[in-house]
Amino acid sequence: MQTLQVANEDDMSVNAVVVDTVLKAMFLFRSEWRRQKPADITVTQFRALAFIFMNPGVSLSELKDALDLTASSASRILDVLVRRNLVLHQVCDDDRRRARLDVTEDGGAVLRDANTRVTNFIGRALINRTAEEKSQIHHAMILLKDSLMSVKTNSILTGDTDGGTDNGK
Repeated sequence: MQTLQVANEDDMSVNAVVVDTVLKAMFLFRSEWRRQKPADITVTQFRALAFIFMNPGVSLSELKDALDLTASSASRILDVLVRRNLVLHQVCDDDRRRARLDVTEDGGAVLRDANTRVTNFIGRALINRTAEEKSQIHHAMILLKDSLMSVKTNSILTGDTDGGTDNGK
């Protein structure tokens, strides 16, 4: 019988700070996004565009699952991105039932502009930090990113007891 591993008090404190920080960052990001409205696209459209950029050739079904959208919502978002020439939607030659999604040059330009805006926004938030503090933040973010990238997506919901890592399996 498997049991869930319970984090110790120190781990819980770190976990709580990470969750709190991520939630605040998401809130600030969304607020700033709505204020600036880069390329006149929504946050969800941006997330879809970024996912397609990071996963060239992805299918609509994979996009839907990754963004936790209904099929109709994902389809509507894709329609807007295709109509605005931000995403290319091509039927696969070897399987006409499958279509692949790719970011166009215009879509890449939107992503670069958004990245610049977000980077500048973060820069303004960190402007009063010392070089040493910025170095510590940088190091901590790399560690957090590496830790998060090693977690299986479904382990959060399933209570996976191996720490959520693939461990070569």
